[in-house]
Amino acid sequence: EVSPIFYSFAIFLSDSNNINSIIEQLPPRQQEVFRLSREHQLTYQEIAQKLQISIKTVERHMGEALKFLRKNLRLYAIFLMLMD
Repeated sequence: EVSPIFYSFAIFLSDSNNINSIIEQLPPRQQEVFRLSREHQLTYQEIAQKLQISIKTVERHMGEALKFLRKNLRLYAIFLMLMD
């Protein structure tokens, strides 16, 4: 049997508006790098060339963006558990 918390979290994740609202909280450059990577499937090298930044800077922006997203998704999951 699927946990109600897991079900609620899955519904939250399936709604792209929820994910976009979290992505929109990223600083502008991190958001831009994240979207180019995930939505436009550009490589880090392509992103670096497009934005005229180093690959290391792209890696740093992606790392920080992913850390932020994991933290916020984890907080939402904890919130759901507390509501149960």
